[in-house]
Amino acid sequence: MNPSSELRNGLDPVVHEWIDRPIETYPFLIVDAIVIKIRKGGRVRSQSVLMATGVNPEGIREILGLWLADSEKEDSWRDWVS
Repeated sequence: MNPSSELRNGLDPVVHEWIDRPIETYPFLIVDAIVIKIRKGGRVRSQSVLMATGVNPEGIREILGLWLADSEKEDSWRDWVS
């Protein structure tokens, strides 16, 4: 097995534990978005980066996730929370 495969296999359980952590551990949840320009298919277009940040009981902010969406509209957020 090559070193990168060993590293990936060792990180998989850690990453899955992080992804599956309960949202209830965060007393505060902050959601926000920023619109950026991206180049896709030879064209420049606007896309939204949706970000969720949790504030833990010690008051430290932790990024819970970043998602690329077509807009900041409600449908994009609904897709994220479901």
